[in-house]
Amino acid sequence: MFCCTCQGMDVLYKNSLNLICIRLSRLKIIKKWEQKKLEFFNLRKQETLNKKSLVKKIVVSIFILFVVSLSASIITLYYFKKNVAVELQQVQQAKPNKFIIGIDVSGSIRPDILNDFKECLFFRLKKFDDDILSEYDVNILGKPGCGQKAVAKLFSTNDRDNIQIFNMKKEDQLSNIQISKIRRVNGRILPLTTPLYYFLDKILNKMHGCRIIIFSDMVNDDGTCSLKHRFPLNALLKFGKDKNGQLIFFYPKPYLPERINTKENIGKLIKAQNYFISRINRLQQQGKLRAFFYKIPEDKTIQKQFIEFNLKNSIPATKFEIIWERVYKTIEAMVSGIRG
Repeated sequence: MFCCTCQGMDVLYKNSLNLICIRLSRLKIIKKWEQKKLEFFNLRKQETLNKKSLVKKIVVSIFILFVVSLSASIITLYYFKKNVAVELQQVQQAKPNKFIIGIDVSGSIRPDILNDFKECLFFRLKKFDDDILSEYDVNILGKPGCGQKAVAKLFSTNDRDNIQIFNMKKEDQLSNIQISKIRRVNGRILPLTTPLYYFLDKILNKMHGCRIIIFSDMVNDDGTCSLKHRFPLNALLKFGKDKNGQLIFFYPKPYLPERINTKENIGKLIKAQNYFISRINRLQQQGKLRAFFYKIPEDKTIQKQFIEFNLKNSIPATKFEIIWERVYKTIEAMVSGIRG
């Protein structure tokens, strides 16, 4: 009886031991699995951190390379491109407060572009209605006649004794601008000219340090006038000495009425236009003159927006517009310097 009891206990003991061993084995397997799992996740985490670190190093390296390249480009342009150096020096230029505006009304200007320009100009000048410190003169060139007779001042802020009357006069004068037509005086037909050289010579010699904005096809034409005006080089150099001054041109492709609109005639006008631009650009690249050209697109759907945007940069009225204009023109000068 006792032996049977002992044998039963021995079997129970062995079974218990086997059960414990099985459980311990399972626990070891589970522990090893958990350990392997943890090692796998740690490895993946480390790989992710390494990748992020590598990406960060690449981004930092690219940024440093960009900054170094940009700095080297700016330094190179500053010392070897005089027009870029001038623009960089003028980054902190004060708010411009004097503007001279010339509007070409000769027969080589497309009427719809003239209408868009004068409308955009009106809304731009309207920004200065309450600014008594700002001054501007608006002139037209291309009236029937020669030299001085072909140029007329429409209005000037120097004449605004009564602001309300001045603003009404300004709107009327701008809206009434039209392309010049043939006119007879004492039975004699007055010549239709584009007195661009005369106008520049007259304005540049007097108005140093201001902004001169000219809307014209930039084709000087003295017609049948006895006095022929030359390219105003001395006046341009004199004006360019004051780096606060800017000469800004809005120009369309030359236009001719249908009856004389031949390939040969348009070709002559384009050649004259390119000649003028090349001479001004030469002075600009030498750092002797700050000049900007904005070619008005022929597409009627975008020409008005183009004029409006660039008039904002040419005649800034707010602090934001002044800052944007300086940034825009500096970048523009750098890009043109790199292209050159």
